[in-house]
Amino acid sequence: MDVVNDKGYYPRQTQNKLSRTFTDEEAQPYMDLIHQAFQGSNATNFATGNESKKVRSGEVTWDGTKVGQPGDYERFIAEPKYIQWRNRLLDQQAAQAR
Repeated sequence: MDVVNDKGYYPRQTQNKLSRTFTDEEAQPYMDLIHQAFQGSNATNFATGNESKKVRSGEVTWDGTKVGQPGDYERFIAEPKYIQWRNRLLDQQAAQAR
């Protein structure tokens, strides 16, 4: 929580958008993922972090640049220190599906 509460962590342009809401049209591309998440899905493939635009900090598990509005650059990632944990979960999930 220290990072989240650190006023210097997020750029001002991000802080200025905190109270922003989305129109139904803007939200529509994400609704299937939102409904899946509410039902307990793993839409982000056990992601442990996220990236935006040019930031690169881990192994991409879900790429938001292929979904949503033009200009979206959000990606969910497995941070390097959690990749082995994530891979174990993926193996367990695959074994249960057989």
